[in-house]
Amino acid sequence: NRSTLNELMADITRKDVERLVKRRSPIKEVNITALNLDKFNFEGAIFTKCKFTGSTFNGSDFAFSHFEECLIDDCEMYGSHMQESSFIECDLSKSDLRDCVLIEVNFRQSILHSVDFSGSFIKDSVLLNVKGDLCDFSFTSLSAAN
Repeated sequence: NRSTLNELMADITRKDVERLVKRRSPIKEVNITALNLDKFNFEGAIFTKCKFTGSTFNGSDFAFSHFEECLIDDCEMYGSHMQESSFIECDLSKSDLRDCVLIEVNFRQSILHSVDFSGSFIKDSVLLNVKGDLCDFSFTSLSAAN
C-alpha cells in the first residue's frame, strides 16, 4: 500500500536536516521517520511537532537542542550526549538511550514508556510531570534529578 510506504519514509534527507540545523532554522511538522542520523550534531537545533519514529541517533550530540511535541518513539540513541537539551511534551516510548550522558536535560511532560536508560549518566535533569513505566535504569548513575 503506497500510503503505508510513505508513512515509513522521511520527508527530508539527512543532508537537508544538517543544512537546517547548521543555519539554526527551526524545523516544524516534518516527518523524519526511519532516518539514519547516527553521529549527528544537533547542537542548538529546534524541532517542533516532528516525527522521528524508528530513526537512529547513535553517538549523536544533542547539546543545547530543543524538541517540543515530537514523536521520538522506537528510536536508537545509544551513546549520545545530551547537555542542556529539552524534550518538552515529547513521546520517547520504546527508545534506546543506553550509555548516554544526560546533564541538565528537561523531559517535562514527556512520555517515557519502556525507555532503556541502562548504563547512562543522568545529572541535574528534570522529569516533572513525566508519564512512564517499565523503564530500565539498571547501572544508571542518577543524581540531582527532579
